[in-house]
Amino acid sequence: MITALPMKMKTYLLLFVLLVTSGWVCAQNVPAHNQQKPIMDTIKTTHFENGMLAPKKKYKNKKDHARFGIKYYYNAESPQMVRNLQSDYQNSGYVDIIRKSTFGPSLRIPLGRTFYLQTEALFGLYSNWEAAAEGSDKFWDQFSYCLSNRTGSYMWVPLYVGVRWAPATIFALKGFVGPQVDFLLTQGNISFVKDYYSIVAGAGLDLFRVFSFELGYRVAMNRLSVVEYSGHWFLATSLMF
Repeated sequence: MITALPMKMKTYLLLFVLLVTSGWVCAQNVPAHNQQKPIMDTIKTTHFENGMLAPKKKYKNKKDHARFGIKYYYNAESPQMVRNLQSDYQNSGYVDIIRKSTFGPSLRIPLGRTFYLQTEALFGLYSNWEAAAEGSDKFWDQFSYCLSNRTGSYMWVPLYVGVRWAPATIFALKGFVGPQVDFLLTQGNISFVKDYYSIVAGAGLDLFRVFSFELGYRVAMNRLSVVEYSGHWFLATSLMF
């Protein structure tokens, strides 16, 4: 029947058959190409574990437990801590460093995997710093003099609310903010400083779940008003257990 058709009709018929055949071949190739997508998606959501393909675990912030620590603060006028330490030492040996230091226990309580509460009791001294500087240039001699001849002591009690992000077991980043109340310790008596408190904010780094380093800023408040020229920076380090 095909042989009976004119040459022109045969040509059109052959072209039609070629087009249909080409379209069928292309249609067969489309599923083979699309089959690669699920494979790539599987690779992205899996990893090799013990030589086998396993689903990737969803990241979870490393959970911490309640920690007790011993903490030291160095309080300064600017965030350039190294320069401040050098200047204090050159001016008075260890006297200004002792005068600007607070020391005491701390307690951190985690609230889930991200948030935490932390409170501290930080002690400092009032003393005759000039006499201490003139007597000796050794740290323990100056510290002993300041402690023995102190005119008073004080205690700072901050309460921080913090956020902690631990991408690995060995370190964690954190930020915190909260109020601080002050107490005067004179002749065995403890008196609360009425109407005055401080607002504290800072950030830090935990290492190996043992060491902690923080840099922050503290400003004194008189009820709802900022006390002029009361702001200062601090560098803190602590051992946590």
